Amino acid sequence: MSTGSAEPTVVAPGLLDPGDEGLFLWNILFDPREIFDLLSTMGLSEDDVARRLTSTVCAAFRGWSAQSVW
Repeated sequence: MSTGSAEPTVVAPGLLDPGDEGLFLWNILFDPREIFDLLSTMGLSEDDVARRLTSTVCAAFRGWSAQSVW
């Protein structure tokens, strides 16, 4: 019988499932126009862009799901 309290889903070590907020953050960071700008204007390689954006989105998810902002 369920007690009504579900355990949060862990999607990676130290990273809880961000749910709908995660989609919001993902859309902000992975806008194709911005990715093209990183590739062409900033002169970053595809690997550099992928590595940096992956690190950034994981950090954003961790920050967003933190219990206390400050």
